[in-house]
Amino acid sequence: MRRASHPRRSGPRPLAALAALLVVTGAAAGVGAAHPVARRAEPVAPPPAAARADSADGDQTVPPSGVRDPLLELLWNIAADDSLGSWDGAALARRVAASGRTSRLPVGDIARITRRPATAAEAERRRGATVTRVWELELKQALHVPLPYAFLGYHPGTLAAARTFVLSEWPLADQTVHVAVDGRLAALDVTAIHVMRLDSGWFTLDVDAWLDALLGGLLDDYWTCGFVFARHAGRPLEVSLLVNRDGGDDYGQFDLGHDRIVAHPEPVARGLSLLARPWVAPPPGSARVPWRVETAGGGGP
Repeated sequence: MRRASHPRRSGPRPLAALAALLVVTGAAAGVGAAHPVARRAEPVAPPPAAARADSADGDQTVPPSGVRDPLLELLWNIAADDSLGSWDGAALARRVAASGRTSRLPVGDIARITRRPATAAEAERRRGATVTRVWELELKQALHVPLPYAFLGYHPGTLAAARTFVLSEWPLADQTVHVAVDGRLAALDVTAIHVMRLDSGWFTLDVDAWLDALLGGLLDDYWTCGFVFARHAGRPLEVSLLVNRDGGDDYGQFDLGHDRIVAHPEPVARGLSLLARPWVAPPPGSARVPWRVETAGGGGP
C-alpha cells in the first residue's frame, strides 16, 4: 500500500467537497443514525439485481460552470464566487428548481449549509496557505444508506455519514503538478484550487463484500479526510482524499460534467491528490484519527 506521497488509484469516492457529504441525503429518507457494518467473509457471488445501476446517465445540458448537477453547481459557485451565508434545505430546493434541471440529490435531509469567514483561532497557516473560510453542514439525521452513484455498473456499498460536519477551506495559488503519463513526466496546470479538510464529522464507504473480493485493490472501505476542487483545461475537477481501514492513503475523482464516479482517475487527479494531501492532515495536536472518531450523538462509522 502506497502512502501519501504516492496514493494509489482506485474506485469510488464521491464527490465535490460538501457535495460529497450531501450525496447521501438523496439515497433514502427516514433512515436512523449511522452504525458500523461488519465486513463479511462470504465467497464472491453474482450481485443481486437490485444492486445494478440505472443505465440512463441523463440528457441534461451541462451549464457554463461545467457542473451538471444543479445542487453541486450551486455549491461550486458558492466557493468560486466566495459567497458567504447560510442556506436551509428549502432555500436550496428553490435554487435547484430555478435552474430548470433535476438533481440526483434531493435536499429533504439537509437542515442547513453555512459558509463563513474563519475566526482568528481557525485561520491555520500551512505551507504558505491560510484557512480563510469554514463550511458547516447540518443534516436532519445521521445516515447509513446505499451509495446512490454507480461504479462499474453497480451501487457498490453503503455510505455512513454523521449529522453535522465542519470543513476548513484553504485557497491555493495556481499550480503546475507533475505526474507520470505513459512513462513520461507531464506538467499539468491547475487553477482555482480550493482544498477542504474535514475537521468534524465523518463520511465513510463500506464496500459490499462480494464486490470487494472481486475487485481486490481497485476498491476498498474508505474514510474521507478532505477534498480538492480545481480547474484543468477549463474543466472543473473534484478529487477526494481518503484513508482505508489499514491506514493507507488513497484518492479518487468525481466527474462533475457527467455526474458520475470515475473508475480510473485521470493523471491530473493524481497530481491534485499529491498536492492537496498535506493540507488535509489534521492540525498539530489533533486527536482525530480515521475510523476511531467518537461522535457527540453516539454511534460512529
